[in-house]
Amino acid sequence: MKLHIHNINEDQSRAKSENQMRVENDLSELSINENEKEFNKFISNYQSLISYCTTLQKYICHLGKKKELSKDNQLLGFCKEVFAKIKEINERFDQLNMNLNLSQDINEMDKIKNKNDSLLTLFSQAKELYSKEKKTEAFQKFTEVLRINPNFIDARIYRGNLSLDVNNTFYAQFDFEEALKQDKYNLKALKGITIAFKMQCNYELGLKYALKVIKHEPKSPIGNFNAADCLKFLGQYNENTLRYINQAIDQEKRRFEQKLQVYFRNKGEILFGLNRESEAREFVLKALELNQNYELAIKTLKRFDDISQRRINT
Repeated sequence: MKLHIHNINEDQSRAKSENQMRVENDLSELSINENEKEFNKFISNYQSLISYCTTLQKYICHLGKKKELSKDNQLLGFCKEVFAKIKEINERFDQLNMNLNLSQDINEMDKIKNKNDSLLTLFSQAKELYSKEKKTEAFQKFTEVLRINPNFIDARIYRGNLSLDVNNTFYAQFDFEEALKQDKYNLKALKGITIAFKMQCNYELGLKYALKVIKHEPKSPIGNFNAADCLKFLGQYNENTLRYINQAIDQEKRRFEQKLQVYFRNKGEILFGLNRESEAREFVLKALELNQNYELAIKTLKRFDDISQRRINT
């Protein structure tokens, strides 16, 4: 019986040695960059070793039942070595799986990044065309952007405004509605859809969205104007209508004056550079009439005084 065990031991040792060397070679060479074919080859060898070790386990259990295992210390040592190898292979296989999954995640992230880079490049090109008033080309570019990402709100709003420019109000309405599905408080989309409904002579819906604009931006000139305009076309001549139009006028006037005060101050600086000091002061003072707290205008007058004083001293 002992001779029989040794014969089996020799056969198993040779098989173990061949399988172990093959698997260890595969483990040392395999990396997260290997292709699927090589990975499958490793899996096959791994499964062969596990199958081989499982057979050994059954054989060891068989000997144990017959109480013959202790008679062969060489076989017992070999079995312990096999069990240790199973544990090592399992641990390395788990690590390899983690590395492969990480590699796949990184590849997916790279794909997403490349997609986003392409998207942003197209969007920048579309905005540039829009700024140059190349409306047809801009519309096509924004459409390409939306094919990649239908939820790109800014692209929706730009394309919606382009549709308004060519009186394609229903297409504009669609884009603004899609934008509002993503962000129901988006003021640009609310203002755009208000105009789209007004152009369709749908003043009830136009008023609905104009009031939403006012709710989130009470001093909005365009919001108040559109509300007054819709009420007028609906025949509602009342104090509310008057209040909306007055608010629109006041805000537009204030916005105009804010621009005008900058222009007046700049003209004053130019006149001062031409040594036309009295005219220069006149225009800076006009800027201060529009806004007495206009800090840059106050500093400009002080600078005029300092320069004039130095001229006198020299």
